[in-house]
Amino acid sequence: MAFLPMLKKLRYVAALGMLAASLAPIGGCTDEEPPPETSTAPVSQCGGGAPKSFLISTLGFTRIDETTGKVKGFNLDGVVSDGTDEASCFKKDFVSFSGEKGVDNQLASLIPDVEAILGDAVDGLIQGAINNGGLLIFLTVERADNLQNDDCVDLTVTTVLGKPTLGTNGVIEAYQTFDPDPEGEVSHATGGKIVNGELTIGPFELAIPIAIFDVAFTIHVHDALFKLKLTGEDGVAKEGLLGGGVVPQEILDGVAPGAGVDQYIPVLTLVLNGSTDLEIDEEGTCQQVSAALQITAVEAFLRP
Repeated sequence: MAFLPMLKKLRYVAALGMLAASLAPIGGCTDEEPPPETSTAPVSQCGGGAPKSFLISTLGFTRIDETTGKVKGFNLDGVVSDGTDEASCFKKDFVSFSGEKGVDNQLASLIPDVEAILGDAVDGLIQGAINNGGLLIFLTVERADNLQNDDCVDLTVTTVLGKPTLGTNGVIEAYQTFDPDPEGEVSHATGGKIVNGELTIGPFELAIPIAIFDVAFTIHVHDALFKLKLTGEDGVAKEGLLGGGVVPQEILDGVAPGAGVDQYIPVLTLVLNGSTDLEIDEEGTCQQVSAALQITAVEAFLRP
């Protein structure tokens, strides 16, 4: 909390107070007020290290462990809910594999039901899109002076274009170069930190393109939290996790055009809307369902 005295210098300290508190566990730096009559975007006070880029090589839905009941994810709302919490729409939180309580990941409990309806190849379809170059998500770690420990770094997430080369394990190899995607939606997060080689950053608004069935669409993850192991053996995929809240209708609208899927939309609508646990409105209805996706990423380069 050593950065709190710095916040007193900001003109809008009252408005930023709650945001600073929510960022404190994973942030570590602050942003200056932008110059007048120029831009409203925050100016980072992070270091000036060279960017380090990674390409997501695998992406899949997390699932609840059938033996322990534990699941990967984040405590997105800062509350440990036992199922009697109105603010979480009476959804019980989970426990992570490391023992953290309050994990919000209602989508993980739905995956078996979704696969029962649509088949068990959901992750395989996404992986196929990654391997053939149809779903290439690029992560750029910026302003990091040290990839082992750094208290202030930024992250940019976007899509790139190219035909990746696969290794003998059927997954994209490291150190390949890709082209910028001029139509790619860009997400940017500031004020993350690296501890023992692992980046944590958020919350921020994150756009994740999804290619599944015969459709491609973008899911917007709200108040996203992200972590990724940056160090380790060169050329080996780094493990990571991202989580946040997703609006069910955005998922439904995305998969609706898929061949043979439209007949299941009513059932999926009931399942998704019945599992929302975040962003409660004035009528007492939660607008988002919590989710977490597990990823691996390999080092990559972007062609100028």
